[in-house]
Amino acid sequence: MNSLNQIIQNASDTQWKEKQKIRQKSKMMRSPYQLPNHETKSPTTKSYCKGTSIISHSDWSSYLDTIGETLKPLYPNFIKFMNEEAHLNRSPEATDYWISSVYQLNGIEFQKILDNIWNQLLPLYREFHAHLRGEIRFLWEIENISKNDPIPAHFLEILDSENENQQCSALYEPTRPYPGKIHLNLTNELRRRRYSPSSMAKFAEDFLTSMGLPLMSPLFWSESIFQKPLNNSNFNCDPKLFELDNRRGDMRLSLCGQTNEMTLKTVNQLMVTGTLRSILYNQPFLFRHFSNNQFQETIQEALLLGMRNQPYLRRMALLEDYEDNDLPFLLNNLYRELFHLFPRITRSLVFHQWNLDIYRGRIKTSDYNDHFWNLRLKYEGIRPKEPRPTIRFDVGAYINTFQTPSENIRIFISTFLKYDIFDFLCSLADEELNQLSSSSILQQPQLPTSIIQPPIRSSGNDISNQTSVASKKKMINLHNCDLFGKSKSGEWLSSLVKSTGSISSWPKLIEKLKLLKNEKRILDFQSLDLNPSAMLRYFHPLFDYFKEVNRKRELFIGW
Repeated sequence: MNSLNQIIQNASDTQWKEKQKIRQKSKMMRSPYQLPNHETKSPTTKSYCKGTSIISHSDWSSYLDTIGETLKPLYPNFIKFMNEEAHLNRSPEATDYWISSVYQLNGIEFQKILDNIWNQLLPLYREFHAHLRGEIRFLWEIENISKNDPIPAHFLEILDSENENQQCSALYEPTRPYPGKIHLNLTNELRRRRYSPSSMAKFAEDFLTSMGLPLMSPLFWSESIFQKPLNNSNFNCDPKLFELDNRRGDMRLSLCGQTNEMTLKTVNQLMVTGTLRSILYNQPFLFRHFSNNQFQETIQEALLLGMRNQPYLRRMALLEDYEDNDLPFLLNNLYRELFHLFPRITRSLVFHQWNLDIYRGRIKTSDYNDHFWNLRLKYEGIRPKEPRPTIRFDVGAYINTFQTPSENIRIFISTFLKYDIFDFLCSLADEELNQLSSSSILQQPQLPTSIIQPPIRSSGNDISNQTSVASKKKMINLHNCDLFGKSKSGEWLSSLVKSTGSISSWPKLIEKLKLLKNEKRILDFQSLDLNPSAMLRYFHPLFDYFKEVNRKRELFIGW
């Protein structure tokens, strides 16, 4: 076990060091790989992702060569140790062991479930892929990309960088649906409204307690560190929530935040974490913590969907310059979310299939590189601009390579499951509001006669004289669901959280979700109707945009 952990640590350290080098080098690059200059095409554009750039193919290839050469010798031992651990647990190989221990299925059975989910997501991904490729062809004409080619892989590698955490990429800004639409600068708005880290936290608590969820203790507010002390310039603290007393549910927050968008995101995450843990404090001792931290992460992310959408930000008075029915603003925000969501989903599928093939010895060592790029082409629609040498070990550049087989699938399952939880919270909120009035919390905005026009980069914002498929459909706007004051949603969420103290596996959690939704049948994991329908509803306005614009621009769908 020590040898296995050492391999994983060495791989992680090598990947981090090489990424730092390529980031520093990419920042010095010039056209055509820097952000295209929109000033000549869209005068109203303001830069949001300053300082980011696309990694050139040559630098990216050099990065893969270096990291692959370093990590390739470690990989056979990694596979050996993982399979030995599986054998000790009476399983033929590591994929079966990890998948069966987490999901009670073997790898092949689980692959069928994943394929079914992916086939439902594929239409949205194909439209997204066509849009992104079309924008890259328009903005980087020098690359000479064919209209039906896969996307050159080096364009997307920025998504693995530190900028992903900031929801910022050199590709996001120029390829969003309305590049001429001024991006919401939350940092400026927070400062204009004179928010502090503590007032952000207080607003988050007001939102959570309006749903009937627990309050933080008075000592939490008086003794937490929200900002760095002015008289101590050397004082430093990482954002973290501390539990001081398991019986009283007493917690402290170490933040050292500033008034900016990143602090708002961090504050909301930590406040939700504290609230979810507080729900468990009255449980029996053994059930006072999440038995599986991944459950906490999924439920937390579901609740956070309602704390970064328009209703929440409007309550904070941060959207004064944006109307409720500002469709360009809505589409840009949904695109921003999807832009960073799909790489996580597709990458997890690539590495699940990779693990199935490698751990079972289906692929020769000499074919590793070709097989890796074949999988990326199949699931992601990308490939290197120039063929990569067969002898290389490009898969070593990705953190997924040295993770357990279950980790990649956890990312996939938890990603769409959070939308399912959020969807049910919103349906309960809708029922509660309907009991009080005839209006619905999930109001359908008054769309213009068309959802969008094909991007005309010289103007960017004109949406007049248009026709739309989406405007003819009545659609619940899940992305604008407002959970504020919805006690039924809070009550159901509390029931779900309390149940996780005694649940250790994903199948049981999903079964509990079904039962809490008042389904009478007790289901096993294999018969569960796992589907991404809630996620598809969430992004439906963007899907309609893609379909209409891609066809008007006669973009090729697929690769």
